[in-house]
Amino acid sequence: MSSPQFMDSFVSFKPEAELIGRIVVGYTQIEITMMNCALLPNNDNFDHVFKSVYGERFSKNRINTVSNMAKDTYDKFGILDVFLEALSRVDECREIRNSYAHANWWNDGSGRLAFLSLDPLAKRKDHLPGLGSEERRYVDLDLLTRQMEFFQDTESLLNWLNVEARHQSNLHKENGPKPAMRLTTTELRALR
Repeated sequence: MSSPQFMDSFVSFKPEAELIGRIVVGYTQIEITMMNCALLPNNDNFDHVFKSVYGERFSKNRINTVSNMAKDTYDKFGILDVFLEALSRVDECREIRNSYAHANWWNDGSGRLAFLSLDPLAKRKDHLPGLGSEERRYVDLDLLTRQMEFFQDTESLLNWLNVEARHQSNLHKENGPKPAMRLTTTELRALR
């Protein structure tokens, strides 16, 4: 008789588990790419930008810090709307990442991977007698693939913004067209 494995629900749903892992761990890559958008507006002072952004304990505060450090520059270049769109997308990525990172996962026999996001429960004002009666949510490969595409598109948009600011500052020869986004934040939320 074999002993139970840690996170055995992920063993039963390996492709889903791989994408969840990439989303949870990969969020930091998006955050670093976002931070890079604040370098040019701060004279490429990496030490200052890095410590300002990562001196913040919470991811939401990091997004706000980058916004405060860089929005005037992106406004000056006429691309503030794209910068704000990118930060909104980062915030959506943060919410997805947190809902998966702070969750209880299990195989409920439905053929889909079930999870319960814990953060919203902790914020409830009513009495919580346990987790068993709470409404579970499900993920499948289609949803996770679309979320991964959203993460990839968000990183592409942040990279484009960084290069575009450098191009407009005559520090980079040229920049390609703004990348197309496969899903808007609203469209992605409708899939959940």
